[in-house]
Amino acid sequence: MSDQDRHTGLRHQADKMQDIAGGMVGRMSAKGGGSYSSEIFITNAAIGDMYEIAAAKIALRRSSDEKVRGAARQMIADHTANSHHLASALKMNEARGEGEIPAEVDDRRRKMLDHLEKAPDDKFDETYIDQQVLAHKETVDLM
Repeated sequence: MSDQDRHTGLRHQADKMQDIAGGMVGRMSAKGGGSYSSEIFITNAAIGDMYEIAAAKIALRRSSDEKVRGAARQMIADHTANSHHLASALKMNEARGEGEIPAEVDDRRRKMLDHLEKAPDDKFDETYIDQQVLAHKETVDLM
């Protein structure tokens, strides 16, 4: 039995609730620190891009819905470009020592990616879209 087969019913609902709670924590953090600290902004923006790219790659592998796959391709293109812009801007500000781009996603987003990987096939697209809404609200708050 695969992880996806075991990951149904209550477990899936618990993961969904954890994603929602994590999204709320992320939005509060983005509204708070991101507005006042360039280091917090850089870290959150970079991790957000990494999460979006990783989630979209999972969607390309798992989704059979062409609209979802198209959105995933767009997320990869947009967030890869954003990552390059952020790295370029950071390079120009190296003299100030303002932040560093993290090497990987944080625990909160790692859990979201794990939930996405384990989502049952019939709930995958819904899980991906729900997570995208949460992530984009957090990005809007950060910006």
